[in-house]
Amino acid sequence: MKRSSPQNNKAKGQQKKLKLLATFTDVAEAANFFNAKHLSATPKLTNLERYGDHGALKADRFANVSANMTLNEFLSQFLQEKIYHLNRPKVLIITQSALRACDMHRSIATLQCPSFKLFAKHMKLKEQIEMLKVKSLAVAIGTPNRLLKLSEKNSLDFKQTLLVVIDMHKDKKNYDVLSMPAVAQDFFKLFREFLLETNAKFVLW
Repeated sequence: MKRSSPQNNKAKGQQKKLKLLATFTDVAEAANFFNAKHLSATPKLTNLERYGDHGALKADRFANVSANMTLNEFLSQFLQEKIYHLNRPKVLIITQSALRACDMHRSIATLQCPSFKLFAKHMKLKEQIEMLKVKSLAVAIGTPNRLLKLSEKNSLDFKQTLLVVIDMHKDKKNYDVLSMPAVAQDFFKLFREFLLETNAKFVLW
């Protein structure tokens, strides 16, 4: 029997990452799931505090995804215009951990667009703030806490963001970004204060 070389195994692993498929392809189901997770994470808030005058998220806030479409195929639809801006990502990918952000960053490398990893273990907050002042980006990939801090410092602006990808990867304890207690709190605060008012579409991946 022919044994795979480490290089071949590595290539297969990277290819597998590129084949990430969406968690939900039905937008109504995605909206209901998201709203239920928001309610679960913020039981003391009223719906007015969760969504303002918008009310709970409806299906039209979620992007349609074709079955078996890969993440890169999906993202490429939102990155066709090769004009990039300082601190204004066209696509935002939110992950539960720094390690997962690195995995996602490697997975989208073939898109060949400027993308930044934004989490605490990668660079200091001040360094990321300075970087975002001078480097244009198409895709921002990060954890809720760091994305929230950068947004509060006005170092990230989502007014031109077209798509927010919520990475639903589960850790060893079966938590994802919408269910891990501390992470979910930061995520939904980021959502309420900086993402809800945008025109971006959401997708649960």
